Amino acid sequence: MKAIMFAVGSIVLAPAVWATECRVDIDNDVYFSANSLKVGDTSGAYLEIDHEDQVTVEGEVLALTPEQQLAIESYKQRLAEYGPRVKQLTDDGLSIALDIIDEVSIAMDAPHAFDDLKSALADYFGQLQERYYSQDGFSVPAASFDELIEQWQQELEEAKALFTREFFEDAFNALSAKMNQEGGLNLTQMAEEMGELKGQLEQKFREHANQLKKDKDSLCDELEGMKQQEQELHQKIPQLKNYRVFTI
Repeated sequence: MKAIMFAVGSIVLAPAVWATECRVDIDNDVYFSANSLKVGDTSGAYLEIDHEDQVTVEGEVLALTPEQQLAIESYKQRLAEYGPRVKQLTDDGLSIALDIIDEVSIAMDAPHAFDDLKSALADYFGQLQERYYSQDGFSVPAASFDELIEQWQQELEEAKALFTREFFEDAFNALSAKMNQEGGLNLTQMAEEMGELKGQLEQKFREHANQLKKDKDSLCDELEGMKQQEQELHQKIPQLKNYRVFTI
């Protein structure tokens, strides 16, 4: 089930966990809502760029030159767009997984065979995303790469267990119903058909794996560009240097 688990792993991509894919530390907490960006450190101090792009550091409003103001606006906009892009890729990954499950269930002439699996996946990943996304924005907590790896591995194992349990339970129920209609339960045939179903799912997920990897690589490249932009911003506005978001 390696290909299936790759797809499941691609879905477990909330913003903080995404950092594991790009090998990055998140140095400070990040909050974006109502077109306002806030970056806070563990002491409670924070940088805020409000909806009018006014910059406040530890309660003091900075007077910026036109060049500094443009740099702030560009940085804020780029960071604001990144969170939704990660969410969109996650949503697309889940949509692909559900479509593939539908294709397999239709092929076995049982279009609702995996409804429980689909519902469980959607609920699980919806709960994960709720940690990071709200109606008007997103938040990412500070964490080291090692901490993010540990979190990602835990959530991936939970997702694997969920997928495996629901898949085999739904497949067993669907095949049992079909065999009972055809004359009775045959455990040997059951095992063979479940193996075929697993193979069909693996093949279909494998067909999408390359595109998922390209999309992830593209976002990692964007993250590298954002890190460079952040460094340039801190050179232009030294007061912001304690509010670094990324270390790659």
